[in-house]
Amino acid sequence: MRDVEAVETLSTQMFLGILNIVLNVGVALIVTITRSMTVFMFFLLTTPVAAITLVSFRSIMKKRNSEFRQEMEETSARVMEMVELIPVTRAHALEEEEVKKMSGQLFTVAEKGYKLDLIQSLFGSVGWAVFQIFQIGCLAFTGYLAFSRKILPGDITLYQSYFATIVNQVSALVTLIPTIAKGVESVNSIGEVLLEEDVEKNEGKQKINEVKGKFEFKNVIFRYNKSETNVLDNFNLTVEQGETIAFVGESGAGKSTILNLVIGFNEATSGQVLIDGRDMKDIDLRTYRKHIAVVPQTSILFSGSIRDNITYGMNDLEDATVQEVVDASNLRELINSLPNGLDTMVGEHGGKLSGGQRQRIAIARALIRNPKVIVLDEATSALDSISEKLIQEALGNLTKGRTTFIVAHRLSTIRDANKIAVIDGGKCIEYGTFDELMELKGEFYKMKVIQS
Repeated sequence: MRDVEAVETLSTQMFLGILNIVLNVGVALIVTITRSMTVFMFFLLTTPVAAITLVSFRSIMKKRNSEFRQEMEETSARVMEMVELIPVTRAHALEEEEVKKMSGQLFTVAEKGYKLDLIQSLFGSVGWAVFQIFQIGCLAFTGYLAFSRKILPGDITLYQSYFATIVNQVSALVTLIPTIAKGVESVNSIGEVLLEEDVEKNEGKQKINEVKGKFEFKNVIFRYNKSETNVLDNFNLTVEQGETIAFVGESGAGKSTILNLVIGFNEATSGQVLIDGRDMKDIDLRTYRKHIAVVPQTSILFSGSIRDNITYGMNDLEDATVQEVVDASNLRELINSLPNGLDTMVGEHGGKLSGGQRQRIAIARALIRNPKVIVLDEATSALDSISEKLIQEALGNLTKGRTTFIVAHRLSTIRDANKIAVIDGGKCIEYGTFDELMELKGEFYKMKVIQS
């Protein structure tokens, strides 16, 4: 946004400011050079000195203004922090201490504000006085020329006016140079964005019209750019069509990386990720993603109605289809309790709804797409038991007959998964059903005991 605003300012300054400066200075110089070459040379020598002097005063004031603005921003941030900490402050009876801290900050800002006012007044007066000195110099010089009969006495007033115009306009031009430079830099920045190649190169790759849902990970190694550590290290796994597989393990084990490989956000450093026998490196990911749905840990809703959020990106859907999805997502009770039903506005980021309600809307958004592949990234974390039960039922409807990848920390939520993979250090160290892994009494068993 700042680049766009800078370009807009550049266009305004270019077409209005500079045009005005060029016309004023041009007319003044042309008239002067046709009437007196001596006065023209005087203007040529003194104008830059006068302009630079005035601009230097403005630069000092600008620096002081910038320092004061920064202090104000820090104060605003401190006030916001204090407001957010009010419950903690009251709970620990620290009101007086916070007031003292804030008072000190405000006194500091007030003191700098007073100093800024004094400096602005001082430099404003000094700048005006310096400008008048140059004006007096011009008056003395043109008066001498008139006394020497080299110019007419009436031209003194004319040249005084022109000198003031030229100095002011040149000063304005020098002041505009940083704005113009910033605008040009913003134009270059926007140009780089517009000309930047796509993050994904899908052109010329195989388009996917149908996805069945069988995945194969063959000797997959993944590491981030400029990193020597493998997040996934010779990872091997086969997920059959319609199968639900859950990934568990410590934070940083590589679970989310596997999901990103499934979605196509990450590309394997080496090895293969196959979807229905086709290497994901060779397919058009945009066409592939039309067949998948993602339900993240934190549901993302936009300002609009519940209907808009459910049908996001889907056009010409029949109301009966939407109603079926509402039932399957356990949203019926919520919809019936709202005066406007599906057309109820959810507020910014869904702020008018609870976490569980937002999550069920996210599930409905996934379900209405009738995807073949489901990705659930801790979709039931941080929910109360009632919300979790409703969401688990909705997820059961969502995952039925579809290949599903789940990342979960609460092991009780993945009991019904066809297979569970325990990930550690980028490798699958245990694999089987819930009961098989419990009987194994390995890492999964230890994790379950800890949570119990």
